[in-house]
Amino acid sequence: MSGNTAMSKSQVQLKSLAELLESRKGALNALVAHGLKPDRLIKVVVAAASKTPKLLECSQISIYRSVTEAASLGVEPNGPLGHGYLVPYRNRGEMECQFILSYKGMIDI
Repeated sequence: MSGNTAMSKSQVQLKSLAELLESRKGALNALVAHGLKPDRLIKVVVAAASKTPKLLECSQISIYRSVTEAASLGVEPNGPLGHGYLVPYRNRGEMECQFILSYKGMIDI
């Protein structure tokens, strides 16, 4: 296989995460608050995962739960305003994602 056609493990994980979020866009649309758009939310989450490789080690369900929590608050996770963050952490040997609302996000809400 040439380097141009083979996808790395992280690229496969990113694609899988994007597909999961796209498949649940309707549910995200029902949750979003404060004018947050599901398409933008998905792009921000995929960008966050590409910048923070440890997020790709987290279960997709924990990432989805964290994204739905951010969406319900109307907060863009890992966005330029710093309102909240998707944080990978180890829980009983497994990597999980948790949404952390920052003080800036609390003030905005």
